Amino acid sequence: MPLDIYTLKVVTCVLVWVGAFALSLVHYLNRSVTGPGWWLSGLFLCATALTFTAWHARPLSPVDVFVLNFGMQGSLCLRLAGFRVMCGERLRLTGPLLLSAAGILSNTFLFVGVEGLPARMIVFSSVVALLYGLCSRALLKGATRHEVARIAVGVLKGGNVLAEVVLAGLMLATPASVPPENAGWLACIYVWAIINTMASCLGMVILIFERVQTELVQQASHDPLTGALNRRAFEIEARRMLARHRRRRQPIAVIATDLDHFKDVNDRFGHAAGDLVLSRFGHLARQILREGDLFARFGGEEFIALLPDCDRAGVEATAERLRSMMRDANIMTPAGPVSVTVSLGLALSPEAQTPMATLLREADAALYRAKSAGRNRTMWAMPESRPVADVCD
Repeated sequence: MPLDIYTLKVVTCVLVWVGAFALSLVHYLNRSVTGPGWWLSGLFLCATALTFTAWHARPLSPVDVFVLNFGMQGSLCLRLAGFRVMCGERLRLTGPLLLSAAGILSNTFLFVGVEGLPARMIVFSSVVALLYGLCSRALLKGATRHEVARIAVGVLKGGNVLAEVVLAGLMLATPASVPPENAGWLACIYVWAIINTMASCLGMVILIFERVQTELVQQASHDPLTGALNRRAFEIEARRMLARHRRRRQPIAVIATDLDHFKDVNDRFGHAAGDLVLSRFGHLARQILREGDLFARFGGEEFIALLPDCDRAGVEATAERLRSMMRDANIMTPAGPVSVTVSLGLALSPEAQTPMATLLREADAALYRAKSAGRNRTMWAMPESRPVADVCD
């Protein structure tokens, strides 16, 4: 028994409205997440366009075609904007908007009437497939293995590209003599729209919750001022890293850092200036350290970095670069420019056999010696006769 096209249109329309309102509620409860506002705008635009064209069974007029294409393709452009904002990309929509405009105008003015329906749908599917591809790329590019929902939604959008290609193939394979209402591809389009609407809304809801969870973990494990790990998070990650490198007998090093005369900065320029100094130091440290290094704030102005797979020369070069960049930094504060130097203590375990507590103690002792020797310098832990593995990343 053939599916009733009008019923499928109405069901699709209702589902989009339900999905839009459900996503609105989720977004309202999690307003800290950036991106869903764009998705909501897209869903409501799509729902409005479907409502405009779904509540009658007559063939679509040119106005209906324009509204439907504008709503559907505009919706995808807005959702693409939301994905890019959520993933930290630049909001570049010129290309997608021009592509959508070309598809809308061609479907409205070039392919008219019932006989132009297959051509309209092929153009529509082609444009939509490209927009889905851009959505998939925005989600999958830069995704980490921990972002399961982001990867899943990205794969879903990639599957949409394949679905649109298959639907276009069905349209091309259907004889021109077959009326659209009797063509199997038209029913397939609406059935797919129903499935895709439910899957997309569910995926976006899960994506919001994943981002909220990521933000909560970030807040619980990182210092908000400097972006460094807090002490508890560092200890957990450092324990795992040391165990891994101990099994592989690879070197691991600690850099203990302290901002010189930081209390004087707070007393003279105020705590707002001190916060800017800490923030600048955290920014510089994250720039200099590698992606696999750990960086943590241990106290008020005391920081620890854990460097795996790096020999003595590499550790010293990293420390000296950090010291010189902080020395040369001219930090602008409300009370005027501030310059601060740092002292650093270094400790190295060539095959990661030294306990973490011992490494931290040695680095701290070296830091104390650097401060006692006049500050603004780097010193190694004692004894300095440890062999250094010839390994450097």
